[in-house]
Amino acid sequence: MFSKSKSTGKGTVLITCKKVTPKAAKGATAAAKAAKQPPHCLFRATLGSKKISTTVDNKEVNKFHSAYGTLIKSSMDSLKKKERKRKTARM
Repeated sequence: MFSKSKSTGKGTVLITCKKVTPKAAKGATAAAKAAKQPPHCLFRATLGSKKISTTVDNKEVNKFHSAYGTLIKSSMDSLKKKERKRKTARM
């Protein structure tokens, strides 16, 4: 998605993160309901109408964030500085 956005020069990649707690199935036994599963993180990315999502286990979130940070740093090389107007001197 980042490379497609970069090559076209248009569009923004939006990424969201949400905590998800797994629920037991309706027909599950009491023992299955009692066994609590740890929550996961749901990551969603969108570029226009294209959408992707993935879940990451709590134990792997730090590893995922470090890989994501590396990806973000590598895709920021084409950013341009914003041109600002110079202020005129006051009399």
